[in-house]
Amino acid sequence: MKTLYDWLLEQPQDVFPGSGARDHPGRLRNVAEYLERNVHPIVEKGALLHSGDYLNGHGVDHVRAVIERASQLLAPPDSKLNPYEAYLLLMATHFHDVANVLGRSGHEARIPQIISLLAPFFENDPVEIRTVVLIASAHGGNIAGDRDTISALPSRQPVNGVEIRIQLLAALLRFADELADDSTRASRFEESLNLVPTPSEVFHQYSLALHSVIVDADRHAVNLHFDIHKEAAMKKLGKKSESVYLLDEIYTRTVKMHVERLYCMRYMAAVTRIDAINATVKVFLPNMIFPVKVIQYTLEERGYPDLKAKDIRKLCPGYPDVKCTGEKLEKELLRLRTP
Repeated sequence: MKTLYDWLLEQPQDVFPGSGARDHPGRLRNVAEYLERNVHPIVEKGALLHSGDYLNGHGVDHVRAVIERASQLLAPPDSKLNPYEAYLLLMATHFHDVANVLGRSGHEARIPQIISLLAPFFENDPVEIRTVVLIASAHGGNIAGDRDTISALPSRQPVNGVEIRIQLLAALLRFADELADDSTRASRFEESLNLVPTPSEVFHQYSLALHSVIVDADRHAVNLHFDIHKEAAMKKLGKKSESVYLLDEIYTRTVKMHVERLYCMRYMAAVTRIDAINATVKVFLPNMIFPVKVIQYTLEERGYPDLKAKDIRKLCPGYPDVKCTGEKLEKELLRLRTP
């Protein structure tokens, strides 16, 4: 399948800001090559040194996987994004995890520190740099404890003369990143030598188990395929300060993916539609071709919506007008003189 990056490189220069005077596809290529050569390969090492987190893959392969997932969500990209939007999304994808090199916690907030070092690649364009940071930084973290980072962004805004859908691009990156935690991120060699520290065990085993993520555009679904082997399934694995079974972690992570789907679809509906996440978990004994157990389930919205907060004032806290009740309205109208 042609990726969004391939499609972008086919676009003529005059469809980007500057009417052909600036080579945006070339700019993206140069940034990608620099990061792939100098930054992506040391992200996990930096996280280990600064915060002690033994991350699964956050380098070149992960960035390529995120681009592939975004490409599948958008396929085909024609008419769904304008070329400059695609360029900004791809730039943000390359930068979304680089600040892990300075430590895992709060890495989203440190993206400006990394991207500022590469300002010459952007011809020192502050408007474009700020836009890339906005899109990239919303893929995780929180704002004052609230994980709703996308609504804080402008819905759309002009960037160098082109109308850009900021929230849409941020949601695409965030959900594509959620779908890119597969076996390409697994530390296979380290696992085979038992080098993965206990607090990070389950994160690496989860990635190792998730061998296929298929975006089924025709059926509006994402299909996840996990293979669990007996040794990994029968023991509790380290998860920071806790320990969990791998199957239970798969349940937890797929529920999180379901929540991310619900959240991101608010902003992605104009270009893609994903209604369900289908998971298949196969359990294998050593040296066996066929699984001894298969677990299948689907995460989707069902039934009539059940809101925990049914009061209009709780549902619309930012709208003071709803403080007006029927009784208050009656009293207010009584005070008014009828013409």
